This record gives sequence, structure tokens and C-alpha cells, in this order.
Amino acid sequence: MKTPPAMKITSGLAALAAVGLLAACGTATVTAPATSAKSEAAAKAKASKPKTKAPPKGSLTFAQYKTVHTGMTKAQVRTLVGAPKDKDYTESELLGETTKLETWTYTNRGEQFGAFVLSFTDGRLDSKGSV
Repeated sequence: MKTPPAMKITSGLAALAAVGLLAACGTATVTAPATSAKSEAAAKAKASKPKTKAPPKGSLTFAQYKTVHTGMTKAQVRTLVGAPKDKDYTESELLGETTKLETWTYTNRGEQFGAFVLSFTDGRLDSKGSV
């Protein structure tokens, strides 16, 4: 009786059928598909990476706060540090000129208490502070 060649099995049902067929012939040689060293290394790296939670929305670290400078647009600030936790809008008129004021508040992620406040006048950051 001739021994069948080793088979590469790719699915569970095919493996069961192949083992049953080979067992009926008197041999049961089945090889698992080879995995590459690259995919094994990627799987180990993924398993060893600690899962980090996303920071709370509307919060900043002091390092992020320092990257924001007066004169930046609201879009630039939002791109750099994300959306604020709270916004406050005010319009004032003086001598026929309307000024739009907007204040953004972020919680201080590095401290238990406190907040960072960014103030915009006519769409540009004109002051920042912490409370």
C-alpha cells in the first residue's frame, strides 16, 4: 500500500476529513500551516503592549498647555490640543465696533483640581491662564 503525501490543511473541517481519510488508509500524517517569524513577532509585540486609555475629552496636560501661543487661530488650537470641555461666547459693542469673545476651558489632566482657560478675541487666542 502506498503512503499518501503529507497534506497542508487550512480549515478545521478539512483537517478532520483528512485525518479520517488518512486513518482509513493506515497513515495519519497532517502538517499545520507554517507561520512566518514576522507574524509571530507581531503577535508577541501586540500581546506585550499595554493598553492605554484615551485621555478624557476636554483635558490638557501642562506640556500641551505650553504649546499653545497667543495669536493662534481657534482651528490651530483645536488641532493642537483638541476640543475644550466648555465654551463661553460673548459679544460686545463699543463705539460701533462688535468684538466676539470666546473662552475655552480644559480640565488639568496632571492635577486633581484646576483648569486651563484660553480666551479668543475675533477668532484668535489673545490670552491663556490657569485657575
